[in-house]
Amino acid sequence: MKYYNEDAPVFEPYDFMKYTLRDAEAFRLPSISVIVFNSMMLEYFTNRFKAKHKPWLYNIRIKPICNPYILNISGKDVVFIIPGWGAPKATVVMEEMIARGTKIFLIMRFCGALREEIT
Repeated sequence: MKYYNEDAPVFEPYDFMKYTLRDAEAFRLPSISVIVFNSMMLEYFTNRFKAKHKPWLYNIRIKPICNPYILNISGKDVVFIIPGWGAPKATVVMEEMIARGTKIFLIMRFCGALREEIT
């Protein structure tokens, strides 16, 4: 009888990508990413740096959610993406991005206050 290591995953996100995309190498992402949670912020950066849309697993009609855009900033390709809302969704998207080659994540958010005296 063959046993498996209970601590080791049965499959990794990269395995899912290979299965889904059939050619995961064609869908590599830059190693640096910026995750934003606001479509206005994404639009600002994509327009300013003339971003290119990159194919992804999700339907582009739900744009801009989960659709990566590649920007060239100071000679480096950077992927900008809105992963969706909530930690579980962001985690799944980040796992898929890691499977596609992303190693560094910068997360940009807005914050605010309900009281005027708090800046």
